[in-house]
Amino acid sequence: MKIAVVRGRNPNISEFQVLKSLSKDHQVKIIASFGGNGQQEVEGLNPQIYVKNLDSYDRLLSPLPYRARSRLIFYIDEVVGLHTPYWRGNAEIGDCDIINLSDTYCLHCYQAARARERNGGRLVVTVWENIPFRHQRALLGKAISDYVVKRTDRYLAVTERAREKLLMEGVPQQKIARLPMGVNLEFFRRMPRDRDLLARFGLTERDFVVLLVGRILWAKGIYELLFAARRLLNRSNPMKFLVIGSGREISRVRKMVRRLGLQEDVILTGGLPFHLMPKVHNLADVFVAPSLPSRFWQEQFGMALVESMACGKPVVGTFSGSIPEVIGDSGVLVPPADFRALADAL
Repeated sequence: MKIAVVRGRNPNISEFQVLKSLSKDHQVKIIASFGGNGQQEVEGLNPQIYVKNLDSYDRLLSPLPYRARSRLIFYIDEVVGLHTPYWRGNAEIGDCDIINLSDTYCLHCYQAARARERNGGRLVVTVWENIPFRHQRALLGKAISDYVVKRTDRYLAVTERAREKLLMEGVPQQKIARLPMGVNLEFFRRMPRDRDLLARFGLTERDFVVLLVGRILWAKGIYELLFAARRLLNRSNPMKFLVIGSGREISRVRKMVRRLGLQEDVILTGGLPFHLMPKVHNLADVFVAPSLPSRFWQEQFGMALVESMACGKPVVGTFSGSIPEVIGDSGVLVPPADFRALADAL
């Protein structure tokens, strides 16, 4: 069987772990717009998987100043409703038996649905979005989503919130299956702290390490973590805060670290290769996901949360989107945007 997994901009590499076993019996291809070394990392999961890297319009806008580029991307995404890349989809997926999308509202989803209509096969949509009608306010959002929805054979809701969102939007219940994301427990597991990584990040075996893994964005609660760190260190708690990831807030975050006098306590590493993440999680004493809900986004799952739990780490999260559902009774939950409560929980 031929299976095409079609994603948009900067897909979560964790999601592709399951394809390693799937590719043993089927021909699998991944089509997405990867950033950095994303394509090479996905190819490293299994050389048998064909990976196609698409150009996204935000790369074409990279020469523009940051503020102008951000506003233009917001306009294209949220006002016009195009979202991510365009490609000649029929040539890539025309002969596939199953086409798997992530949500329904992007331009590449429309292209994949057209390819399915022309060539047959089944269209299966994995749904992470948990805000009802979130993308249908844009100029083209409803038209694209309606087109894809009418041609979708099956929905895989990653969370219960995503399932309820689909029901609110009128998707028949019999078309929806609940399928949470899994974790490779042979890859993410308990292991001793890696001494080379400790030295690389300026940590010692004695340090109590709080870990955050994710994009460096306001919505991920990075500033709340910094404020909580300042409050904890004022109590003379010897802690180190390890922040893994990159994003558009990174320069402002560095300034805030200096302003709070946290240069010796907060380690900003930038993005790291996926194959290092089990070792990174095992450096931590506790993992934190301080995400903030907003009009346009709430945490949709939190793969780093379950990966850290797979490594035996206690977790602290917020009441944002699907985090309470993912953590359940296996961690501590605090109100979002409350650095005092976050500090107390840590």
